[in-house]
Amino acid sequence: PYAPDWVRTVTVWSEGSERELSYFVAEDVESLLYVVNLGTIPIHVWSSRVETLAAP
Repeated sequence: PYAPDWVRTVTVWSEGSERELSYFVAEDVESLLYVVNLGTIPIHVWSSRVETLAAP
């Protein structure tokens, strides 16, 4: 997805769709407000860290 430079994204390989998917990483209030303001994206919280996505 498009995001300004100050909003972090991470690319994750999807086994189901067999392609890379980009996800927003809301690290601060400004980033979270940017994602919320889009109004069309459901926010799903992962219990893992970006560095260790496979090990929550």
